[in-house]
Amino acid sequence: MTYSLNWYRAMLIVNPRRAGRTVSTPTTHVWSTRDNALVRKGVELTAGYVSGPYRLEILDATHWIPEECLPELAAIIAARIEATA
Repeated sequence: MTYSLNWYRAMLIVNPRRAGRTVSTPTTHVWSTRDNALVRKGVELTAGYVSGPYRLEILDATHWIPEECLPELAAIIAARIEATA
């Protein structure tokens, strides 16, 4: 677990000037209600870092959305692709 967390920590060390900037790329954030790694407050704050089209999709799953909700996730991804094509 330490190695995984250090990867995220290093993102700000490698380029601290990028911290706080917004992303203009169309973004769909898929979060799950039973995720023990990502809390809802962080999910809600994410929109503030996106200046482009942003959509939050919430599924009833744990952190492992692709394994638990593959059809729903595939539909969300397809909808984003269609919306930006």
